[in-house]
Amino acid sequence: MIRTYLITLPLLALLLLSSTALATDDCAGDPGFRIDLPSTAIPIGAWTPIAIEAPGAATAYVFLSNGAGPTPSPAGPLCISFPLLDVPAAFPIPASGRSEFDCFIPCSSSFLQGTLHAQFVAIVWDEKPWLGRSNAVEITFYDNGCQDLCPAPAEDDSDFFSGGAGHALWTQSCIGTDYVFVGGEEKFNEYGDGTARLTGRLGSITNPGSQFLVDVTFSGRVNPGDDSFPPADSPKKELHSAAYVENGGPIDASTWHYYLVTEGMLIGLEDEAGCAVSLSRMGPAFQVGEGASGKNLHYGASGWLDLLFSCTGEDSFECRGDFNLDLNICDAD
Repeated sequence: MIRTYLITLPLLALLLLSSTALATDDCAGDPGFRIDLPSTAIPIGAWTPIAIEAPGAATAYVFLSNGAGPTPSPAGPLCISFPLLDVPAAFPIPASGRSEFDCFIPCSSSFLQGTLHAQFVAIVWDEKPWLGRSNAVEITFYDNGCQDLCPAPAEDDSDFFSGGAGHALWTQSCIGTDYVFVGGEEKFNEYGDGTARLTGRLGSITNPGSQFLVDVTFSGRVNPGDDSFPPADSPKKELHSAAYVENGGPIDASTWHYYLVTEGMLIGLEDEAGCAVSLSRMGPAFQVGEGASGKNLHYGASGWLDLLFSCTGEDSFECRGDFNLDLNICDAD
């Protein structure tokens, strides 16, 4: 009867270093032990199915390396080069001998440092413990259209828009109308699971001490071609009618994508310490695309918000606001 036990990492390292008899001159792996990928090219910002196989029930430790490539390891069965990028992850392999799981590589992952190499070492118990090593797989990554974007206040384009612009967040009878990003750490990340996240630090132009940390999550992405495209009350077109393709302009709202759910918080800093604003979607869905900020023709986004403002020791009150963002590719540094 094969049994599976969890071995601590120090003991695992000892077994690896003491198992020279299991090492071979190549990295093909031991029979029956295998990493199975649909492709060795993994998309960034998308889900990728991965399977690991062993002859029976086992605990597999998956190693990742950014070394020069698979090389024979005289010290043990592990063939990938060091240094390791991660603590080995343990995955149970059932008696069927195959474990399948989905792996999501986000745009901002620290692993995206060129080619990686993956291999697992399985620890199987019968009368006594024994090790099996899989093949070593070289993995490369490619851009799946997923970019980490840096949000900025939507600029005013007087040729196609008449109204207020130059803000990232505007609120009505609430905290202010002229919030922009400060601090240089703002990000808008879109993920392959249909969600997105806006983070950063907002400050008022006219009242610099009024600052908030922003953390907003968007979910329920709707793309062109989906049955629910476009969502109810969307798109919201705020540019002059001449800006849109149906009137001879450059902006095609049928290429935009949307998020049905908006939820998040603004946490007060500086003069706003002790205050917070919770926010949720109001009206049209959060929209992303060329001209979607409603202020100019740039690639951008906008969304309309119900807000609940509260401070310690004071009554809370409701108000409204909106995001108007230009979305730019972040500088490499």
